[in-house]
Amino acid sequence: MKITNSVVYSEAIFSDDKKYRYKLTRTWDKDKKKATIIMLNPSKASELKSDKTVINVTNFLIDNNYGSINIVNLFAYMSTESKELSQRSNEFEKYNDKYIIESLEKSDIVIVGWGSDKKKYISRKRKVEELLKPHINKIKCFKDDKGKKSRHPRDLTEKWTLENYEFIFSS
Repeated sequence: MKITNSVVYSEAIFSDDKKYRYKLTRTWDKDKKKATIIMLNPSKASELKSDKTVINVTNFLIDNNYGSINIVNLFAYMSTESKELSQRSNEFEKYNDKYIIESLEKSDIVIVGWGSDKKKYISRKRKVEELLKPHINKIKCFKDDKGKKSRHPRDLTEKWTLENYEFIFSS
């Protein structure tokens, strides 16, 4: 019988009222490559709790020899329903880009995982694509087993792959 153990370091950066999460970091092997994923908005995951999406992405990255993840979002407002994003405050959202930029600079790969809807949040996606451009060689997105690209990782499986991200919102 063999007993193994591991420690996963976890850190979350929230607004004081905990309605906004700017960054969630999980590190399980600091000597391996670092990944960042940019999604739409945070749900309920914290430094202790995970949700389905965080679990899916973490497992995918472990299977692909990464050692940590920074999770940042287009919007920092925490909600399980994206339609509630209209309730967000620009006063709190203005801090979000700082954590996106910081994560981009410290990562070996950046995954765009905000989903494939090209009609919503266009101005925000355009702005974040501009932040991504200096890192163009490490920007990827998920492609599912049916060939659909730019998928949100909520339904991520081991059959999905990482493909080069196509910039569609910025000029």
